[in-house]
Amino acid sequence: MIVRNYTPFRTLLFDARDVAGREFGVFVMRGTFDLVPGAALRPSPEQRALVEVDVWHGAPNESSVYVESDLAPFKPRADILVNAVAHAPEGRPLPEWAVRVQVGMLSKALRVTGPRHWTREGDGWTLSEPEPVAEVPLRYEHAFGGTWKTNWGGASLCKENPVGVGHVGDELPQGDAPIPAPQIDSPEQPVTEVGKAYAPEGLGPIARSWQPRLARAGTFDEPWQRSRWPELPEDFEFTFHNAAHPDLIYPDFLNGDEEVTLEGMTPEGALRCYLPGYKLGLLLRHMDGSLAIAPVFLDTLFLDVPAGQAHLTWRAPVVKTKPIRVLEARMAHPTGRSHG
Repeated sequence: MIVRNYTPFRTLLFDARDVAGREFGVFVMRGTFDLVPGAALRPSPEQRALVEVDVWHGAPNESSVYVESDLAPFKPRADILVNAVAHAPEGRPLPEWAVRVQVGMLSKALRVTGPRHWTREGDGWTLSEPEPVAEVPLRYEHAFGGTWKTNWGGASLCKENPVGVGHVGDELPQGDAPIPAPQIDSPEQPVTEVGKAYAPEGLGPIARSWQPRLARAGTFDEPWQRSRWPELPEDFEFTFHNAAHPDLIYPDFLNGDEEVTLEGMTPEGALRCYLPGYKLGLLLRHMDGSLAIAPVFLDTLFLDVPAGQAHLTWRAPVVKTKPIRVLEARMAHPTGRSHG
C-alpha cells in the first residue's frame, strides 16, 4: 500500500484487532500547534513526531504520565489532557485558589493549595492551614492517593492514584508524625478528613495500570490464557484507551474549532484560544479502481501550557474489505473564521 500525506502533520499507519479478532488498519495524524491568546491555534514550524511510548514525569510506573502514546487503535470519545502549573493571581503567594479548563461544552475546575498536613491532636487529627505559595504543578503527585505503610508493616495502595498523597487506607496511623495532605482537590468535594477516600483530581492522563481505567482492559485470567490468548478478552472495552480524567473525556469527538479557556495556568492569568478548524480525511484508492472516503476523528487534545503548545491527534479506522492501492491523507483549511 502506498501512503501519500498531503497534510503538514506527522502520520503513522498500523494494524490492530477488535474483540472478535478482526483486523483493521489505524491511521493516526498528530499536529503540533502554538498557543496564540485570543486566536486560533497556529501550526508550529517544527511538527513533532508521534509519541510511540508513554512518557512519564519521572520514573516509569512510579510517577504520573506526562504524555501518553498516540498508538491507541480507537478511542470512542475525545480526551482532553492538560500539562500545566497553577499560578496564583498576580503572582502573589496565596494559601489556595481555583483553576479551570474549558474546551467547548466541557469544563473542569480544581482547587489548589499550598503544602498542608494532618497533625495529631489528642485522639483525633486536624488539617493544618495551607502555606501560601505562588505555584503548584498540576500533577497527580499532589492529588489524593499514594501508598501508605500500615501499622502492621504492610502497605495500603490507592489503586486510583498510587503516586499521590493523603491515602492512609482503613486504619489510622498510631504515631504522631504529620500526614501530608493533597494540594489539588475538587471545589465541590474538598479533602478534609484523614482516612476518608477521595477521587484523585487532575488534568493529565490516567495511567493504564490505575483504576478505574484498568478495569476496562478486561479479564486476563487463566480461561483467557487457555482459550483466547493472544486475542483481547471478551469483556475488553475500547474506552480503556481513553486516558483523560473521567471529567475530561469529551461527550463525543471534537469538532476541531472549539473555544479553549485556561484559567490560573499562566502567569498572565486567563488564556483563551480556539482549535484551528482543520478538517481531515482519508481517500482510499482500491486495487479495482474504486474510491472510498474514510472519516477521520479528532480524539485527543493535549495542551502543554508551559511549552506554549497544543498537540492534536486525529485517528481513522481503515476497514480492509478490499485491497487498497493508495491511501491519501488530505486536509481542508479553515474557512477563515475570525477568532478574537
